[in-house]
Amino acid sequence: MTEIEEMAENILIAEFKKGSSGEILKVTIGEFRNNYYLDFRCWYFPEGSEKPMPTKKGISLHIEQIPELQKAIQAAAVYIRRMYSSKVADSVEPVESPEERPGSEGQR
Repeated sequence: MTEIEEMAENILIAEFKKGSSGEILKVTIGEFRNNYYLDFRCWYFPEGSEKPMPTKKGISLHIEQIPELQKAIQAAAVYIRRMYSSKVADSVEPVESPEERPGSEGQR
């Protein structure tokens, strides 16, 4: 199986509960029309089913946009730590860019 064939199915990166509604947020990487995307999608459990189904709620970003997303998440984490430190305390960890990680010189 080639790398492109492997990407034809979504690769699950992360999954977590979204509030108390029973919905979950899945972060996946997938392919659509020969373009690769990072997808953030809400999933729900239909009544009487244990298998989650995707909703229309979500966003797909072209993988080339990931560095911009990383910067936005870093900025949000800094803002949250500054503005809400008494409420979130240590729950929002600083996000390091690959360039900031030890031993990552010259890697991309």
